[in-house]
Amino acid sequence: AKNGVIYFTSGKSIYTMTAANTYPYQILQLTNNPIAIDLSYNEKNIYIASSTRIEKYNLETKKIEENATFMFADYKINLNGEFTDFTVDYKGGIYIVVEDTLENKNSATIKYYKHSSENKFALTSIYKALSTLPMKKVIDLQITNSGNMYCLNTFYHTYIHFENITVPTKMAEFPKKSEWNIEKGVGAISIDKTQLFSTPNNYEDMIFLPKNTLFLTLKECVIDKINYNFGIDAKGNFGYILNSAISYNGVTKTEGINTDMTQSAKALNINGLNIYQFPFENIVYKNGEYKDDNICGFLDKNSVVTIIDNVAVFNGEHAWQNEKIKWYKVKYTNEFEQVAEGYVRKFDIAPATTIKAPISNKKITVSATKAGEKINMYVLPDTAAGVIAQLNDSQIVYLLDDKLDLNNGFTKVKLVAENGVELQGYILTVYLSSNILTSMQISIIVICSILFVATLAITIILTIKRKSKGSSF
Repeated sequence: AKNGVIYFTSGKSIYTMTAANTYPYQILQLTNNPIAIDLSYNEKNIYIASSTRIEKYNLETKKIEENATFMFADYKINLNGEFTDFTVDYKGGIYIVVEDTLENKNSATIKYYKHSSENKFALTSIYKALSTLPMKKVIDLQITNSGNMYCLNTFYHTYIHFENITVPTKMAEFPKKSEWNIEKGVGAISIDKTQLFSTPNNYEDMIFLPKNTLFLTLKECVIDKINYNFGIDAKGNFGYILNSAISYNGVTKTEGINTDMTQSAKALNINGLNIYQFPFENIVYKNGEYKDDNICGFLDKNSVVTIIDNVAVFNGEHAWQNEKIKWYKVKYTNEFEQVAEGYVRKFDIAPATTIKAPISNKKITVSATKAGEKINMYVLPDTAAGVIAQLNDSQIVYLLDDKLDLNNGFTKVKLVAENGVELQGYILTVYLSSNILTSMQISIIVICSILFVATLAITIILTIKRKSKGSSF
C-alpha cells in the first residue's frame, strides 16, 4: 500500500482499493494465479511473481514491460519451499527472500539481483538475518525510504530488521538549462533498443530508442564512472543515454539549406513569430515537475530573419524534429536592436522574396457561412496550429491537390498575397467551394429572391384589393 492505495491479489486478478472507495477495482486479469506482487519505488509499475518468472506491469501504459522479465530458472531459484517473497528497489533490482535449511530455523537469506541490461540481472549481494525467533515462513519483504529492509514472520507477526541493506543514493538531477550546450549537435542512435534513462541505470523509469533515432546532446557527463549523454530525442523525451550508443557520422547540418528556402525569410504567423533558445518546443521533464516554454524572443509578422543552418540532415532529409515540425537556426534583431541567434519552426517562415514558381490554375473560392466571417488559413491541418492568414468570403485560392480533400477535413491551398508572396497552408474544406458563387453569395441571392417575390406578391394583392374596392361603388 502506498499513498492510501492498497494493491492486492485475489485468484487470477490484481485489485486496488482506497479508504474513499472500499469496493475492489480490478486493474489486471492474469492467466495464472500470482504468487506475490510488489509496487515499484516510483509507483509506476507493479511487479508480479508467477510460478516461472517476475514480470513488470506498467500502470500508465497498461502493458507488461519487455525489459524486466526475471526468469527463475535462469537464476536457479527453487519455488518449492525456497522462494517466499520479493521486493524491488529504486533502480529495478530485485531482492528475493530465500529460506534456509531446517537445521537453522533462525536465519534467512536475501539475494539481490541487480538489473544490468534488458531482461538480464546479476546476483551481486547476499544478505543474512539472524533472529531469536524462527525465520521460516517469511511472508512479506519491504524496503523503507531510508533503505532498511524488513521481513514479516507469519508465525510471530513481527518484523526482522536487515540493517542498511540498500540505501538509495541521490538520484542524478537533470543538468540545469544554463549548463546546456548543443554544439555537439544531433547524432543517431547506433545500437537498437538503446535505453533512455530518466536517471542513469534506473530501470524503473526508462524507454527504448530504436536504431537511427535522432538524439540532441545537451550535456556530456560522467556518473558513477560511466560516460553519459544527457539530451532529448526526436519525439521530445529527455534523459540519459550511454555515450557509446550515439554516432555523429552521417548526420549533417548544412546540406540542402537553400533547396526550399532562401537565406532571408519572413515571419508568417498572423500572431507573430516565436524564437526558441533550443530547437524544440516546450521543455517538460522530471515527471512534469519542470516546465519551460523555451521561447527567447518574439518578432512581429513579416519581420525578417536570416537562416544560418539546419539542425539536422539525415539520409538526405531535413530530419529534426518530427514529421510535422522542422527547425532552422536563424539570426535576427531583438528588441534591444542587437543581433541574436535562435531557432524557428520551418512552417512559421516563408521566403522574404517573391516566389516566381508557376501558380496552379485550379482556382477555388473561399466560402463563408455567415456575413463578415473570416476564414483561417493554418500552417498545419489542425485548428490549433498557427494562422498564416485570414480570408474573406469569395476570396480566390489555388488547390495544391487534384480535388478537395473531403476525408481529412482540410485541403492544402496556395494564396497569392497582395505583395505577390505566395503562401501555402490548410483551410477547412467546408469553407471551400468549386462553384462560381459561394454559399454566402447564394444565400444572399436566395434571400433577395425571396424578398423580391414576397414584395411582388404583396404589391399584387394590394392592387387587387384596391380594384375590388373601386368596383364596389
